[in-house]
Order: sequence, then structure tokens, then C-alpha cells
Amino acid sequence: MNPHFLFNSLNSIAATIDDSPQVAEKMVVKLSDLYRRILIAAKKDSHSLEEEISICTDYINIEKIRFENRLIPKIQTGNNLDLKTIQIPVLLIQTLIENSIKHGIAPKIKGGEVLLSITRVGTQLEILVKDQGINHDSDLKKNETSGLRESFKHCKQRLALIYPDRFAFNADIGQNGSEICIHIDLEVP
Repeated sequence: MNPHFLFNSLNSIAATIDDSPQVAEKMVVKLSDLYRRILIAAKKDSHSLEEEISICTDYINIEKIRFENRLIPKIQTGNNLDLKTIQIPVLLIQTLIENSIKHGIAPKIKGGEVLLSITRVGTQLEILVKDQGINHDSDLKKNETSGLRESFKHCKQRLALIYPDRFAFNADIGQNGSEICIHIDLEVP
């Protein structure tokens, strides 16, 4: 999890204290719960898809308080998924969502949608994270672009530990935001 998320969340809480102390208190509790869960999850290399989605939901809920109507999150999961048994690297999807919010939605005045879609077709698990953010290639500073690419590289390396030769990672960063698609073959040869 990006340390800037913690700093931004604390700044949002500080700005909220005078006007809405109850909202600020709610944000502190949510942030504390999320970090506690992350510390526990980080002790493992992988966890269930169900746990990852739960952490992502908590993360998005905190960001939603900060961005208000500028962030439109959508989470869709297929009915044929066994969320409790499918294992993925800890914070893999959360990292992708965080990148979409930080690099795509935050700089955009009107904000936009971040979609997380997880489906299964046959033996393939598809994880899609898509945002309606800014034109990443032209609007991101060079160091932010390299940081984004480094984040993607790190995600690929983590997938290779659990699913060697059984995954594909595609990043399409273009004019209308980004689309990250991961395919994992769940059937062990």
C-alpha cells in the first residue's frame, strides 16, 4: 500500500475534524481497521480472493470518503467463482485499484469510475481493473510513469510466484484511462 494513501487519508481526516467530527472519527476507525487487516495479510504470500476483495472494498470506502462524488467505484464478481478457495497474492488487486485512483481519478477534476470485474470462464480467472482517468501517457510526469510501470512489474513477479507460466498480465494505458487485465489458469497441469 502506497504511503501517500496514509498521508492523504490523515490530511482528509484533519480537514474533516472541525466540520464533521463524527465523519472524521468514522474515517479513523476505517483506516485503523484496514491497516490492521493489511498487517495480518502481509505475513502471507497469498490469501483468498474473498479476503482480497474485502480489503479492496475497505480501501475504496476510505477513498470514497476523501473523493466523495468524484470517485465512482464498481465491483463485479461472477456467480461461478469460489472466492474462498481461489488464492492470489496479497494486495495484488488493491495495488491496481490504488494506482487507478492515484494516477487516473485523483488528477481529474470531475473524477470518474474505477471498475473491478472478476469473472471465470472455464479454467481462466479474469481480473479487470479499469479507470476513466486522465491520459496517463501525456499527463503523468516521467517519474510517476516509471513508478506505475515498476508497480506493474512487481505485480507480475508476485503472480509468477504463485502461478508460474499460468498467467497473463496486460496493461493498456491510453487516452481515456487505464485497463489492467490479468488472466490466471486455475487448472494445475
